[in-house]
Amino acid sequence: MRAAELYIVTLALCAGCLDVPAGKQPQCTTNADCDVSVGEVCDQGACWGGPPAGQFAAIVVPPSARPDLISTEVPAQALASDGDLGNVSMGAAITVAGRVEPFCASSSNPCSGDSIGATVTVSRPSRFPGGPGFTAVATATDGVARGTDSFSISVPPTMAGDEPFTITFTPTSTGAAPPNNGTVSPAELAPPLRMTLQATSDTELGTITLGNEDSPVITGTLTDAQGQPLEKYRVVALGHLGDANAPLTQVSTVDYTTTGQYSVTLAGCSDQTCEDIIGTVTLEASPYDTTVAAPTLYAPALQPVSTEQTLSQPAAMGNPISLAIPIQGLNGDGAVAAVSGAHVIVTGTFVQDMVGLGSAVVQADVQTGDDGIANVQLLDGNAFAANYAIEVIPPANSALGVYAKPLALDGSPIRVPSRLALSGSVVDGNGKGVGNISITATPSLRFQWSLDAGGQSLLAEIPPATAVTDASGAFTLDVDPILDTVWAYYDLDFTVPDGVQAADWTHTEIAIPRDPTQTSYALAAEPLPATAFMHGTLVDAAGIAVGAGELRIFEIETDNSLCAQVTNPPASCAIPAQPLGHGTSAANGTVQLALPRMPDAP
Repeated sequence: MRAAELYIVTLALCAGCLDVPAGKQPQCTTNADCDVSVGEVCDQGACWGGPPAGQFAAIVVPPSARPDLISTEVPAQALASDGDLGNVSMGAAITVAGRVEPFCASSSNPCSGDSIGATVTVSRPSRFPGGPGFTAVATATDGVARGTDSFSISVPPTMAGDEPFTITFTPTSTGAAPPNNGTVSPAELAPPLRMTLQATSDTELGTITLGNEDSPVITGTLTDAQGQPLEKYRVVALGHLGDANAPLTQVSTVDYTTTGQYSVTLAGCSDQTCEDIIGTVTLEASPYDTTVAAPTLYAPALQPVSTEQTLSQPAAMGNPISLAIPIQGLNGDGAVAAVSGAHVIVTGTFVQDMVGLGSAVVQADVQTGDDGIANVQLLDGNAFAANYAIEVIPPANSALGVYAKPLALDGSPIRVPSRLALSGSVVDGNGKGVGNISITATPSLRFQWSLDAGGQSLLAEIPPATAVTDASGAFTLDVDPILDTVWAYYDLDFTVPDGVQAADWTHTEIAIPRDPTQTSYALAAEPLPATAFMHGTLVDAAGIAVGAGELRIFEIETDNSLCAQVTNPPASCAIPAQPLGHGTSAANGTVQLALPRMPDAP
């Protein structure tokens, strides 16, 4: 059976020796000192092996000093019972290079032939179910003369069975306002472009031209309710390039209008390698003059064809008002206190089914000061006054919870609810508390996918609750027990420090009691998991050891029944693979990992 000591024999460094992390593994002299029932063996004074059951994958990340190598997925990573992973290889990188130019008719200005600045994003779905996939981002340089590449990006080569790369070119934008030096931003010159690519070796794309002579153009006018032109608005079209299930993104040029007249060019294909806009587009016109209170205007469900579209502010917007909203909550002794550092978002929405106006949105996004006051600038007219809503997100690790309700424009205090105190303890195999364990509570997928799109967006804004066990092993996490009408589930991620004989682990789907009067909930003691210690060697394609690389092990989820148990799963409903353990290789390429051997759920 396994020795009881929580230390290991210090090993002298030598060729072929394992540099075992101090304090992680029990010492041994023979296999009998290890847990042979799960396959552990004694090697160089430490117990190795006995991996958890399941299906596993790996990602091998090269060190920054080896740009010739690339992050490599291993779709099926075997975990040997004796803990020896052998050589784990990372692949050689290939490069995809080219230059980015705007389409420019011969009579147009500018037609310099220089490149434009753009963000180049290359992505590919994971080679294993639920994996994070591959993503790399590079910047295409502005102003590079014709004949010279403006970007180069390293990617893994396409292998048999791989999906193609998706490459998105997004011209550089100055954001909400136009450039302050009188120049024109690349986003004003050319629309984005998305293309697919399979590449097994270094690939030269040549000139990537954004837009073409057949690209659709939407023109029109921005007006107030009396038909007068609006100044200082940023206009862009939002939609889906090549993937109807992706979030809305920019699919056109940007126009910063100072006259009310605007023109935006939509993304369009000139050859079979690029992807068109899927479905309709939404025009968004947002004010960039920070000295005025004005709504953002939306015209939805437009066909991606050349057309004219007028967007108008609604009547009865009213006048700008400055509103000071006190944000309050109960402190530890039950007294009402100001909530400082809270993130406060006030949104007013007006929807009207008529030509020229799909919706108008007024929004203020502020943070409370030490006095707990949220100072916002709004409009008080009938178009918005009855439709304001407020979201309050207290700072990280606050005992106060999220608030999301309609808002009256009377300046009355907002009382945020108290969170539920989720308490527990971490103990070793003898029932003794273990200190200095870091714990993070994250919303479980069941919780996330039971919320609608607005609820999921709000949930993503909430900082995760964190805690560290004290000397007795005790911890307390303050969590939101309910959001809207959906009761919460949380995953607790436990991270162990050096000197503790255990791997990091996750306790999934802790259900919060369905009792609105309950202010605390005590969990059963959380035992340190049985731990499998694995080792291997990171090598390059030539079999040469690679130091300072990282090996990440993932467990693949094979049960997709959750998808049928929640109300708002994503379209793909892919259950993310669970990160199980990771390790960094020593100079001789050896890498050690500690993996939790969790008991099966009841």
